[in-house]
Amino acid sequence: MIRLLIQTWRRTGKTLSSRIKPVDRRIRSIHNRRIRAAKRERMIHLLILDKSAVDAKIRLLVALEKRAEKKPFFPGLRSSEWFHLEDSVVCYIRNVTERILTNDFVAAQVINGYMHHEGRVSVQFDARVHHEQWLDGRGFRFGVSRPEIMHEWEFEYLLTHPDFAALWANEGASSSSLEAYDADQFLASLAREAERRSVGRQVKRKR
Repeated sequence: MIRLLIQTWRRTGKTLSSRIKPVDRRIRSIHNRRIRAAKRERMIHLLILDKSAVDAKIRLLVALEKRAEKKPFFPGLRSSEWFHLEDSVVCYIRNVTERILTNDFVAAQVINGYMHHEGRVSVQFDARVHHEQWLDGRGFRFGVSRPEIMHEWEFEYLLTHPDFAALWANEGASSSSLEAYDADQFLASLAREAERRSVGRQVKRKR
């Protein structure tokens, strides 16, 4: 009798064991899937936080860029493509050979010419500047790193910011290739132009 009970228990135990093991495996599988799902949700949450932080930094940089003051680039650090065709520029013509204008600064426009975007800038002045034949005295060419040529907005900035203009002009003069350029003369001409404009504004206000 006892032997029969033992044999029955062994058979029943094996049957129960064989049934319990798949159930355990399914439970563990469900548990593991839940763990992996929780990890994925956590990772997605962290990625969203990271993206939000990056977006906030980008918005801050854009805002700072908009508030940052636009200043002229130092002439000696300009790229070869600093000036483009049809750009409005202002040129310092004090040292132009056979100059016929008394003004030291004259407006011009960038035109296509020799070594454009390769270190040279060709311009057509708004008025006749010299006696040479090129464009009937209205054509000229500068090196891209010469302080004698600047964008119109750069010129306007230099007029209203004399301290920066002094730094800008002398930085340009630091290049050994800037023959016939005198930073002090340039700054004196710039100061006279600023004074001339100031007087003109005062006269208009009195009217």
